[in-house]
Amino acid sequence: MPKTKATTVSPKIHAVVGSDEAEVKRVAAELAGNLTPPGAGEFGLDVIDGAADNAEQAATRIRSTIEALQTLPFFGSTKVVWLKNANFLGDDQKARSSAVQSALEEFSKNARSRYRF
Repeated sequence: MPKTKATTVSPKIHAVVGSDEAEVKRVAAELAGNLTPPGAGEFGLDVIDGAADNAEQAATRIRSTIEALQTLPFFGSTKVVWLKNANFLGDDQKARSSAVQSALEEFSKNARSRYRF
């Protein structure tokens, strides 16, 4: 049996932040469009609405992102997962809550085990 070379996944994480909300949204949308695999259309981009009113909603958004990352792409071998408008990663009460910290730890562990950071 011929030996095959294992393919490695090279995940990339991009963060678009800034004080000009309109510009941040424009740049993030452009980046998502550029990173979406050609020909994949809407199946190559999973958008998770990151706007959360409280810590429990924020934790749910993080877990939805984890699930999207664990789901195989519908077409092709890659896809983009966009946590759009996340409002719980700053220095506020939601970000410091135990629910959000626990979900972020779960995200971190999942990413490390899956992608070997």
